[in-house]
Amino acid sequence: VCEPTDAAADVHTDVPALGALALGGVRAHTTARAGRITADDPALLRRFDAACRADREPHSGTSF
Repeated sequence: VCEPTDAAADVHTDVPALGALALGGVRAHTTARAGRITADDPALLRRFDAACRADREPHSGTSF
């Protein structure tokens, strides 16, 4: 069950990094090494990475 909270976030990122994770093709741990995602607990970052992982890599069939 999701409920609103006033607790501090466990994982911090910016909008461009979150967009890259949502579109796929980049892993959260790679983005974290670039300094775009932070977490106080490395275990949380591993869980976040697993949660953001897609079954398939993004692919565009259109060539420009």
